[in-house]
Amino acid sequence: MKNNTNNQNLISLYNKTRENFKDLDKYYNECEFLQFYHPENTRESGAFSIAEDNFRYYLGIALTSLRILMDAMNLHQTLFVFNEEQKKIQSDCSGKLTEMRMHHILDVTTNDKHIFLHKYFDLISSYVDAKFENNELSMLKSILENTGKLIMDRDLNPSNESEITNSVLNVLSLVFPDATGNVNINQVLSTYKPDIGLRSLNVAIEYKFADNKNEVKKALGGIYEDMKVYSGSRDWTKFYTVLYMTDNYFSKNQILHDFKYVGDNNSWTPIVVVGKGQRKRKK
Repeated sequence: MKNNTNNQNLISLYNKTRENFKDLDKYYNECEFLQFYHPENTRESGAFSIAEDNFRYYLGIALTSLRILMDAMNLHQTLFVFNEEQKKIQSDCSGKLTEMRMHHILDVTTNDKHIFLHKYFDLISSYVDAKFENNELSMLKSILENTGKLIMDRDLNPSNESEITNSVLNVLSLVFPDATGNVNINQVLSTYKPDIGLRSLNVAIEYKFADNKNEVKKALGGIYEDMKVYSGSRDWTKFYTVLYMTDNYFSKNQILHDFKYVGDNNSWTPIVVVGKGQRKRKK
């Protein structure tokens, strides 16, 4: 439990650092625009002065948050090297921390302090994303795989996907604060709406409810259609599809084998669960 708490604290610290770098990049881009692409705004103009002050401020914020993050991750040797490089950068950039230079061959602007901070943050990001995103995805998959138990514990008797997804969303929101039932995947001609989305993980989740064998087959067809229409989204890159059966109409191995045979997709993770429920019969 202690490790989970430590991981959550580290993830929160990393996310805060990432937000600080987004703000840093925002004001870097604003300074770049005003200095090089907006001739009427000179260095003495009010707009540029404000942007430059903000850029200078977030250089300091990014520096501090990056040091705290490396210390929390026990990257003490990396932090030592970082501090030594920082001293040299600070000395070389004395009085001109926010100065930007245009690289005329590549047609890009550069700032030594900005490049230095991003070098370390980008390296740490690749490590953190791989380590902790996998932990969060494992936690998510465990919750989805236990949908049947979740429904039973709440003494529910669902009759459709919506009743299940509403309950699951309530649980997910306790673990993933950005869990939402308001998801849009925009394609050229249409907009599609998965049942649940986790924006921080770029994950979309679809539930299929099946109360007999024919509904299982129909649900599988719907899953294959989802795989086609959701593909290509930049915002949603990982998909979980949960087939919720009210009885063991087919074995899990049968369904997963069929899923792979029809067209497995590495970005899609199929999950099969059995739980309480009965579709309301038409009178």
